[in-house]
Parts: sequence; C-alpha cells; structure tokens
Amino acid sequence: MGIDTALFEAADIDGATSWQNVKNVILPSLVPLVTILTISKIGGIFRSDFGMFYQLTRDVGLLYDVTDVIDTYVFRTMRVIGNMGMDTAIGLL
Repeated sequence: MGIDTALFEAADIDGATSWQNVKNVILPSLVPLVTILTISKIGGIFRSDFGMFYQLTRDVGLLYDVTDVIDTYVFRTMRVIGNMGMDTAIGLL
C-alpha cells in the first residue's frame, strides 16, 4: 500500500479500532487515486473503435449521422480540409 505507515501508527496510539483505521486513514488516502481513475474512465467514454466506425462503414456520407465519432471526424477533416490547427484542437478534446 502507498499509505504512510505513520498514519497507522498515530491511529494505533490514539486507540483506533480496525474499522476506524479504514474509515479515517485508508479511505481518505485512496480518494485522490479514485478521483483520477474516475476522471480517466469518464474520458474513455468519448474514445471509440476507429477501425469499426471507419472501415466497416466504408466512409459513406449517408452514415455520418449515426457513425460519426470524434476519431473519424478528426481523420476525415484532416484528410479532406487539411486544417491541422482545428483537427489538433478537436483531437485533444
């Protein structure tokens, strides 16, 4: 565990039970990790399978309304329009 052992020692000196150790030491120490993992998983919602949405639909314009995702949009605008600044901004989104 990456939790400082001095926190556990201080809790033992104060007479904390094992449940109080979990509630007052372990859970607050895990909050930053859980927050970062949650944010990265929420960001993963916007990722998609580029191969499936681009190659299976064969880049048909009629299907853009239902199959257009950020990755295919960036690729298509870079290929057709060539505006690298806008594509980079959209890709970073």
